[in-house]
Amino acid sequence: MAGESRFEAAMYGTVMRGMPHHDRIAGAEYLGDARTLPAYRLLTVGGEYPLLLPDAGGAAIDVQVFALTASIWRGKVDAEPTGLVEGEVELDDGRTVAIMLGDPDFVAGRDDVEDITAYGGWAAYVRASGGE
Repeated sequence: MAGESRFEAAMYGTVMRGMPHHDRIAGAEYLGDARTLPAYRLLTVGGEYPLLLPDAGGAAIDVQVFALTASIWRGKVDAEPTGLVEGEVELDDGRTVAIMLGDPDFVAGRDDVEDITAYGGWAAYVRASGGE
């Protein structure tokens, strides 16, 4: 919506530039690549989508930062798969921005969740897996 204020949000999965669901944030302005503080784990659910979880012993994860409106954000949130909740992430440049985080209760006890933190980001995992 014209004139609607924008805020910064980080993307780390299937809505990043070059990924299959990037159109879910159509109209958002790409601000650049960034990394989280080294305090997160990156998991995947069945190799289909990632979940980012806070973890003091975690690693820095690659993200893309966008400026987007509340309506774009709400459309993205509404399209998210199970296991994601709204939150904030700390970036290594000192910013704290909006993000969809993994729900620890969703992850607990599942056998289709794999820790992919060592890849450093979803795009690297997808490339290594032979995906898009």
